[in-house]
Amino acid sequence: MTLGKACWMKFKFRYVDDYFPIERNKNLTLGRVVHEAFELHYRGADKDSIISHISRRYKEEMAKCEMTDQEALIIDRATALGMWMNNPFIRERYDSVEVEEEKDIPFIGRTRLIYKMDAKVKLNNHCWLIERKVTSQDKRKFDNFCRTSSQVTNYIFAERLTGQSVDGVIFECIRRPLLRKGVTETADEFARRITRDYNVRPDFYYDRKIAYRSQDELDLFAEDTKKLISEMRRRIRKNEFYRNTDHCWAFNSECPYMKICFSKIPDPLLLELYYVKGGGHNDNRIEERQSGQS
Repeated sequence: MTLGKACWMKFKFRYVDDYFPIERNKNLTLGRVVHEAFELHYRGADKDSIISHISRRYKEEMAKCEMTDQEALIIDRATALGMWMNNPFIRERYDSVEVEEEKDIPFIGRTRLIYKMDAKVKLNNHCWLIERKVTSQDKRKFDNFCRTSSQVTNYIFAERLTGQSVDGVIFECIRRPLLRKGVTETADEFARRITRDYNVRPDFYYDRKIAYRSQDELDLFAEDTKKLISEMRRRIRKNEFYRNTDHCWAFNSECPYMKICFSKIPDPLLLELYYVKGGGHNDNRIEERQSGQS
């Protein structure tokens, strides 16, 4: 859904042509590794095991990249370790925790909503969804984001559609460092400074926000989603997709489809080097299935 709203050409490459980028932006790697750490924590792993997991994941990433890119990953690894080791959220205790699992529910006809929450927890007979964000946003921008995030509205809508009682969403915000590497500072020295800063300034780096969705908001979300599904069907049927060039550098990084987007016919060599066909979908999405398909 998010890709359709952002750029229809990106939607086409991902869901119609089924091209999945091989290379991932390092910011996505950071967010993914932190999410993995929390999942391991909720599944009972101890602190040392999780720290080893983070280090191993970055070692794997470094083995795939050029020497010129390894400095950024060294700094990123220190950021991930700083985020985890000083995180106040891991001290929270809940009556029960349901860890990340993909859910697949019917919506309209053959259309299904497929989504994956960070966690669902129960505390004192109340049920909350946990949504964890690694972000560069300041507190004001993050608060505004929480108020209108369609991703979270989707979660609450889908859970209630299946008869689940959900009180709201607990956003756990973990901020990226704003520190800058010194002229004479090595990557390792800068990395250690980042890790220390998470320990010294937890109030700056960690934030929690509770968000709710009214029934009116959920009803409007359902209406908007139905309209979006109709537009998806029409564009796929008529092969009508256009580029939103204002989204080529969203989140301060290059769109993963930039390499093939501005050619009428994508270069087969670029497709072979940078994409895999049928690479899978790990995001929240809408799917349509033929009758009788499970």
